[in-house]
Amino acid sequence: NLIYGKKLVEEVIQKDMTNLTRVELNRILNDCNYREEMKEGYRVLKRDLGERGVSQRIGERMIELLNSGT
Repeated sequence: NLIYGKKLVEEVIQKDMTNLTRVELNRILNDCNYREEMKEGYRVLKRDLGERGVSQRIGERMIELLNSGT
């Protein structure tokens, strides 16, 4: 989500994990539009990041975001 610039997948934090995981998996499995939106987001992310050097670019982007205060 941080790299994509908007919510691509639901973020699950410790105490909410069991319930949110169940809810999110149910939505992914049963909501075709939601699932396709997520898959399209991953396609765009893959296209934008490219194949080689992804880790380096992600690290650089995260440093930029941290330095900008965003």
